[in-house]
Amino acid sequence: MIIKSSVFGELLLNEELNFFRGKYKNEELSFRVCFIGKELDKLKQVITYAEDQIKKDFFTPMLLKIEDEMIRLKNDHWLEKDKETGRIESPITMQQFRAQISITEIVFQEDYSSIIYCDINNVFWGHVICIYVDKNGNYEGVGLEG
Repeated sequence: MIIKSSVFGELLLNEELNFFRGKYKNEELSFRVCFIGKELDKLKQVITYAEDQIKKDFFTPMLLKIEDEMIRLKNDHWLEKDKETGRIESPITMQQFRAQISITEIVFQEDYSSIIYCDINNVFWGHVICIYVDKNGNYEGVGLEG
């Protein structure tokens, strides 16, 4: 099954796992989108909500919201020590953080909440940053996965 979206293009149903997946792309960004739920009518409503959220650029304030916490986490607990020289890597700056972070996927749930998955190269040793957003589009928290 396919749902057509003016923002996400064709959303394809993964029948085995019961979710629709598509892609968002503009001049600056490209990332996957996923819609998880059991009721088709409800999912269509969530897709409409997600289209509005994406048009409002809801993810940009979320990225800004996590900067201080994630930079502090990196610099306080995740600096690597070079095995050959014994030197500890330099702390990451805000500019370096911004240059390295990118959204890879946004997953929208049937209750309108979402998770923004971000790649940040190898800053957290291959882990991804997950930004949790409540059903009203408000920041809920951030964590690492992987």
